[in-house]
Amino acid sequence: MWRFFLAMRADPMTAWSERAYREPYVFLPGGRLIPDLALVTDPALLRLIFLDRVSTYDKGDAVRRRLSAALGDALLIAPEASWRSQRRIVAPMFQSRRVETFISDMTAVAKATLGSFDANRNEVTGIHEAMLGYAYGVIARTAFSSDGVADPLAFSRAIASYFNTLGRVDGATLLNLPRWLPTPGRLMARAPLRLFRREIGAVIARRREKIMRLGADAAPDDLLTRLLTTPDPQTGQRMSDELVYDNTMVFFAAGHETTANTLAWVLFLLSDHPEWDQRVLAEIRSIVGDRDPAEADLDQLIQTRMVIDEALRLYPAAPLIPRMPISDDVLGPLKLRKGAIVFTSPFISQRHRAHWDKPNSFDPERFRPGRREAIDRYVYFPFGAGPRVCIGAAFAIQEIMIALVVWLRRYRFIATEPDRVFPRTAITLSPAGGLPMRLVARD
Repeated sequence: MWRFFLAMRADPMTAWSERAYREPYVFLPGGRLIPDLALVTDPALLRLIFLDRVSTYDKGDAVRRRLSAALGDALLIAPEASWRSQRRIVAPMFQSRRVETFISDMTAVAKATLGSFDANRNEVTGIHEAMLGYAYGVIARTAFSSDGVADPLAFSRAIASYFNTLGRVDGATLLNLPRWLPTPGRLMARAPLRLFRREIGAVIARRREKIMRLGADAAPDDLLTRLLTTPDPQTGQRMSDELVYDNTMVFFAAGHETTANTLAWVLFLLSDHPEWDQRVLAEIRSIVGDRDPAEADLDQLIQTRMVIDEALRLYPAAPLIPRMPISDDVLGPLKLRKGAIVFTSPFISQRHRAHWDKPNSFDPERFRPGRREAIDRYVYFPFGAGPRVCIGAAFAIQEIMIALVVWLRRYRFIATEPDRVFPRTAITLSPAGGLPMRLVARD
């Protein structure tokens, strides 16, 4: 158990032994001070956790104690009752028809990012930071009508700092240390938290003033206006001021950091597999040509989507998804006490030897239509599963596809130190070292 704690402190994904990648579960019994710990990868048991017994397996303190300082009771981590009301308010912004209306905005941001690439042609660029800039631009333009924070780069760095300190699921979480205890992570998170409160507070204040001055009908029809003005269609209640802040924060933060990570991993994998880079490029040129991408184009980019799905298999945005039973429960062969920490892991499940052939190899053919349908829903779940599946999944996939269409026509992205690329685990999975890449113009 203590070796496990030390490994969790270094990097939560390195805490699990090789056994986790071949067994249906791993169980570590706790004691008086330490909760039981379990890692579950069996798809039948995962279905129980995510769907059939979703009311028993709450997100619990294992997640909330790490994220609530920045995200409060936002949709991402809210208890069941509050989550349902928030989702009813927010969901219309992420329905497929609404997401499709963002194609032109996403394309404009991708083109603007392409301009910055042109300025650094043949130079080495920290691609992860560039992806943060792109993804921030998309969420600010679509969900907040370009009314964003004063310094997006400082904001993105503060998010990364928070996720890598207080936001991590580590030994302090497993030991259930009190929230007031000044651990190193909590001390280092104070500066990011102050920045979040100042910047997000200013964004909300500007929009609230505009609504009061012009009326809700004249305000931008976006996510922020909906958070401020739309009641729950069932209860008629509007979000409190604190919940408006929490959800504005979560969509600014998680809404761009996770997508930026995935895009960085896609570009790294295409760099490492030039044959797939050529296949994706040929498909883009054949279907989209030199035009701006349209909705119908995205549906036809089959191989491009296969690459994205395989990147999400190898490097899921959320590598660990903890749950906590609110009462004693028998989960298949596991007898779990109330308060146990049950880890589910897209990273481990999606590299599990029992469910994947050559699980650590990059092979987008796994997701070719006709083969994809045979993959169990609880073997591949990069966006989570069940009722609390990520609300922005379609938004993120569309955003990534548009970026690839716009950028790959002009540049090949080549990792300068591919053997040193390694995933760093906090709440999300990002490339350690920023992923330096050289942008080489196509012939």
